[in-house]
Amino acid sequence: MPRFFFDVHHGSRERYLDRIGEDLPDCASAWRMATTYVRETIRDLNGELKLGDEWWLDVNDEWGRPLYRISVTARRLT
Repeated sequence: MPRFFFDVHHGSRERYLDRIGEDLPDCASAWRMATTYVRETIRDLNGELKLGDEWWLDVNDEWGRPLYRISVTARRLT
């Protein structure tokens, strides 16, 4: 079963590099896990995301190749 790694970045302030990873059946399963993780994490930010902040999750395969990025950018439009 392939292993996938989920790295989290919160601008230049925080970075969590997943050193353990998850064994999942395929890329589609990694995508589902990533979207679930993002949903739960964004809900738990509780005001920590400030205007100008960027937050993203990168999904890499077991060889370190990037597969997906889900990003959130907080900016004022007016």
